[in-house]
Amino acid sequence: MLQATHKQLGIDYSYGGWLENRAYIWRNSYLEKKKTFIHLGVDVNAPAGTPVAIDFDATVVRIDDDHDFEGGWGPRVIVRHEHVDAYIIYAHLARDIRVMMGEGLSQGDVLGEIGQAPSNGNWYPHVHVQVMTPKAYSVAYLDNFRSLDGYGATNKLPELKTQFRNPMDFIQVK
Repeated sequence: MLQATHKQLGIDYSYGGWLENRAYIWRNSYLEKKKTFIHLGVDVNAPAGTPVAIDFDATVVRIDDDHDFEGGWGPRVIVRHEHVDAYIIYAHLARDIRVMMGEGLSQGDVLGEIGQAPSNGNWYPHVHVQVMTPKAYSVAYLDNFRSLDGYGATNKLPELKTQFRNPMDFIQVK
């Protein structure tokens, strides 16, 4: 549907979704039980194979593949911003990640490419970018990193705004 819309509008990409309430999309899903419908990141919708470059100096702190046919993160890279207290997740990538754990990155370095289903967590082609404060990152990491989700509870919106910053403050979409 998204690719058809892009074609109809004559555009190559679209983006959006930070703190968007996606209850209408996710009703009757795994998110329904805890009412976690608030999207914590931004989805940049572009063709599979589109390079994903970093827009700031950072260090790679985690590379993994949360592959889940029900909608996992797929291949993801998490970096620590060098000049702002923030951790940034890039998810739903292709499996050919171009960076290594502990690597220092500079603006313009390519992390990988946008993946395609099923290897990207079984999603349509897009990159999910999510910014976490160090506190939110440490809580997620200590509590069980596999339980970290791209969605938060609707009744915790004020708290989510402080724990998960607007990714558009950290990325450029070109």
